[in-house]
Amino acid sequence: MHQIKLPQELENVRSKSGKLSRRSPELAAAATTEVRSEPKLKAKLIYTLGNIITRPQYFLVFVLARFHILRRIHRFCLDLKQKVSFQGDSAATLFKQIDPTQALATLKRDGICLGLNLPQNFLKSLQQYLATQDCYAGGRTDLGFKLTEKPQLDQHLSQPFYVARYFNLSQNCPQVRELAQDPHLLTIARGYIGQQAQYTGSSLFWTFPIEGESLDSEQQMFRYFHYDIDDFAGLRFCFYLTDVSLDDGPHICVRGSHIKKRL
Repeated sequence: MHQIKLPQELENVRSKSGKLSRRSPELAAAATTEVRSEPKLKAKLIYTLGNIITRPQYFLVFVLARFHILRRIHRFCLDLKQKVSFQGDSAATLFKQIDPTQALATLKRDGICLGLNLPQNFLKSLQQYLATQDCYAGGRTDLGFKLTEKPQLDQHLSQPFYVARYFNLSQNCPQVRELAQDPHLLTIARGYIGQQAQYTGSSLFWTFPIEGESLDSEQQMFRYFHYDIDDFAGLRFCFYLTDVSLDDGPHICVRGSHIKKRL
C-alpha cells in the first residue's frame, strides 16, 4: 500500500504509487512559477538521473509510467497473468466510516479520496511509540534525536534543517504493521491498482518551518508540485498525525492529474 511544517506529520503507507488533491488556481499558478525556476529544474534533473543510474530498471518506469493509457495496459496484462482474490474481515478495519466501493470510485475519478482518519486511540498509541524513537535530521543517520530534543540539536547546528525522518517503520512499528494489513486499505488498493498490488513500505517524517538555506536543502524540492512515479501503478495512503490547517504546510495535490497532466 506508497509531506509537513510544525505542527504536522504525515504517514505514507505505500502500495507501490500515485497521489493527488486540490488547490486553488491562484495557488497552483504561484507554485508553477516557482517550480520552473532554473535551480528547481536542476535539482529535479540531478534527482532523476541519480535514480536512473542507481536503478537502471527505473528508466522504463520513468519514461512510460507517466502515461495513463500505458498504465492501463500494464494493469490489464497483470490481471490476465494471475487473478488473486482477497477476502478481508471488514470488522477488523480501523476505518469503519469508509465505504471501500465508494472510496474507490472517488479515487478513480479524482485521484484522491478524503476521509481516512486514524481513530484517536490508535493515533495516541502511535504518537507514544514515536516519542520513544529517534528521528534523523535531514535523513542523516549521524543526527538522530527524539523530537522533544530538537531545540538542543538546533543550538549545535550552523543551519536549520527542514525534515526529520524515522526509519525501519515497516519492521519495527506495530501500528504501521497493522495499517499495512487493514482489510479496507487492502480492498481499496487492489481495486485501484489491480489484484497484484503489494505493500512496499512506509515513511514517516516531520518538516519544519525555516528561514533561509537549510542543512538539507535538497529535501525542499519536494515542497513543490511533482509527480511520483514509483511503478506502473501505485497508491499512497497518507495520514496526518497532528491537526493541519492551510497555514501549516498541508499536503496539496491537483485533482485529476493522475490522468490529465502535461508531458
